[in-house]
Amino acid sequence: MTTPLSTPTRGNSGTTTKLVCVAALHAEVTAPTFAWLKGSSAATETPETPVVAGDKSSVTSNLPITFNSDSDTKVYKCVATYSGLAAGTTLESSTTVIMNKMVPSTTETVKKFVGQQVVLSCVATAANTVDIKWRRKASDYTNENQKYDTLTAVQDNYDAGSGTRKSTLTISSPTIADSSDSVECYDATIGISAVMTLEVIGTTAGNKEVLTGSQTVISCDFTGLLSKLDSVAWKKPTGETITTAMTDYAVVEGSYNSATKTQTSTLTVKNGVNNADAEYKCVGTRSGQTCEQAVKLNIFTISPVTMDATVAVDQTLTCN
Repeated sequence: MTTPLSTPTRGNSGTTTKLVCVAALHAEVTAPTFAWLKGSSAATETPETPVVAGDKSSVTSNLPITFNSDSDTKVYKCVATYSGLAAGTTLESSTTVIMNKMVPSTTETVKKFVGQQVVLSCVATAANTVDIKWRRKASDYTNENQKYDTLTAVQDNYDAGSGTRKSTLTISSPTIADSSDSVECYDATIGISAVMTLEVIGTTAGNKEVLTGSQTVISCDFTGLLSKLDSVAWKKPTGETITTAMTDYAVVEGSYNSATKTQTSTLTVKNGVNNADAEYKCVGTRSGQTCEQAVKLNIFTISPVTMDATVAVDQTLTCN
């Protein structure tokens, strides 16, 4: 009996193929019966009816399979049993079935603040011809010609032992313009890909001027959001985090606006502490990462104006 396939059998998810098992025929014995195993258990797929070659020299059993997670890197074995030989002689042949796939470094949205380095990677399980490329699908493209930006990444050598190849993409200093973009690693020839989504968060300070001793509200805007921040806190000029026990202040985290992808947090500074210029900080937290934005509160005063009310003796005041 010949080996079904001398090399691993590969295919993309959802595609089908047939594993072929050929057994020799002998005039003095009955044609063998076939059994297919997947791993150590009987294959769940249904084999086709064996077909005898025209010259009666062999018989072939085909096993149709579909590439999916169940058949991902499984060893299929064909067993032919000849009942007419001593002790029911069996012959075996096997092949490894590998589903071509592209696995991203994460399936979650990649969340960063502006300027924080983004490192993404993909590992392809495929033939050694795999060539991983990267592109970014801009969220604001207006026509198909602007749909993708080509990205440059570093690709490792193919690992023949595991049948894999890895590629790593680094975005050194992402900006708000990168937020909501989909980044894709792919091999166009083999037809495998994986997509990751970026969230890049920026901040804007709502600086303010206020009359000394007056109550005021300062704000901090977070932009590029795909959902509400995990938390927002405010710090006093001393660096101390403001708590609800500090009655001179009131913190509002703010609601997420899905239309503008923003969240505005406010800090009310009551009149008792507004007597000198101060710099407060709002602190946004996302997935364990934080970003601080300084917000300046400038205090001004109004000096009294002195008016000379002296009237000369020879001057007449007229009231209209």
